[in-house]
Amino acid sequence: MNALNAALAGAREYPVHALRADKRPATGRGFKDATRDPDELVRQFAAGAELVGVPTGEASGLLVFDFDPDGLAWLEAHRRELPATREHHTRRGRQLVFRYPHGRRVGCSAGKVAPGVDVRGAGGYVV
Repeated sequence: MNALNAALAGAREYPVHALRADKRPATGRGFKDATRDPDELVRQFAAGAELVGVPTGEASGLLVFDFDPDGLAWLEAHRRELPATREHHTRRGRQLVFRYPHGRRVGCSAGKVAPGVDVRGAGGYVV
């Protein structure tokens, strides 16, 4: 499945946006350009975007904990303390996907929970 087809499929459930191969936004406003509009996604991906981004926070209702290789040991050590949720395997690690807590602001952080553990909430996105 190419990136555009993945974006169109993902847009059935969440707003999505185009990313370059280096995970940087391929649009001028980044995650703020996320949409569910198929015509807009065709325009975004026309310039050769290779990845699909999903905004986190209120925009999608998602809060994501992203574990790089350095954070996987923390995940295994604390797994029993975390609520059951969806887990995605990424190229380099894992992501735990939770519902964003409406009425509270949870932003983004890198390494504050533990080295290699990033939080993606309001103002962020995941690949």
